[in-house]
This record gives sequence, C-alpha cells and structure tokens, in this order.
Amino acid sequence: MKRQFKVKRGDVFCSAFPGARLGWLIKVVETIRAKDWHAAYSHAGIIIHKDGETVESLWKVKSQNIYEAYKGCTVLIARYNALTQGKYYIGLRMLNKNIGKRYPIFRLPLHLLGLGRFIHWKKMVCSELVAKFLHCVGARHRHYFGVNPDDLADEFKNWKIYEVVFEGIIE
Repeated sequence: MKRQFKVKRGDVFCSAFPGARLGWLIKVVETIRAKDWHAAYSHAGIIIHKDGETVESLWKVKSQNIYEAYKGCTVLIARYNALTQGKYYIGLRMLNKNIGKRYPIFRLPLHLLGLGRFIHWKKMVCSELVAKFLHCVGARHRHYFGVNPDDLADEFKNWKIYEVVFEGIIE
C-alpha cells in the first residue's frame, strides 16, 4: 500500500480523536483558551522512525504506529527544518527517559484554568512531551509546560521553522 506522505524521524504530529470523549473535552477547553477561538486537535506525539513508529503520552508514554493508530483520523504532521541527527538523538534521550510513565490526567483541569504552565509536578501531558522534545532539539525556546495540542498546531502552521508535511485524514 502506498502512503499518502512520507515521515522522517523527528517529525511531530497533532491528531483529532473524533469519537473519544476525552479528545472532545480537550478540544472544548482548547477552544475556550485559544486566541483564534478554534481548536482542531486534541493529541500530539513524535515520530521516531520512517516507518511511522511514534512516542506519545497515551495512558502511558509508549510507542505505536501512526498509520495504524490514526487511520481515519485527522492528523497534522510537521517537520522542524533545522533538525540534525545530533539534535534528534538529544531529543530521543529525553523521550526514552519518559517511556512507561503514566499520563497525568489529574493535570487536565489545571490546563482548563490556565495553571498547567505553573503547576505540573514535572509530569507532562502529550503536548508538553512534544514541546519538550522540540525544546531539546532547539526548535522551541519557550516554556513547554502548559502547552496544548492547539498551541502546537498553530506553531506548526505559522512558524517558518516548520514545514507541514501532511494535514488531512490518514487513509
């Protein structure tokens, strides 16, 4: 089967879970807090292999395949233009330290209140894990706690340091 797009290790993504209650709730909160009053994505992750293997914070930080896990879902995939092999390995080391850690669902209300940036106990939700990866590879110089998938999607679309590789439904 021919892929609609080609991913590279270090690509990052945002996805929408159309049927998931938690994804819907996250998008509602993001929409309320968004500057543009629009939020299309409720999850984020990092692609670590050209075959589509990811690292993402689901109920635990783990790997899965983007083509299988998000088939039929809307996804935005972006590439940091200045990513080098050395920078990628620095980011990968950070990701490896987080494998198996549980998702801090108790932090979601803090995001609703705008406190996720300040109260975190060093526990990261999915989008913060991506933002920290991007910080480690030099793409983000700003904070990573308090970042949500909509923030990332806006950055991927509007910042010149990123190229949007794909946006649409994975078939």
